[in-house]
Amino acid sequence: MLTNSFLQVTEIASEVGYNNVTHFHWVFKKMVARYVNPDDLDYLCEGCSWLSYGVCKEGIASLKEQYQDSKS
Repeated sequence: MLTNSFLQVTEIASEVGYNNVTHFHWVFKKMVARYVNPDDLDYLCEGCSWLSYGVCKEGIASLKEQYQDSKS
């Protein structure tokens, strides 16, 4: 799952012409931390077999804690 997510973000970065993929991943994680809540995954990831395990929701919560002091 994590590998698949990494590949999806890399594909998005490439599609929008972002050359610095590492920086894009960092920015993307900050955006997720800022704008996505764990319960948002109920509709964003509807049908995903991993959703019932709660791992992704824990990951979003962890990102929110990690980036809580970051304003940009």
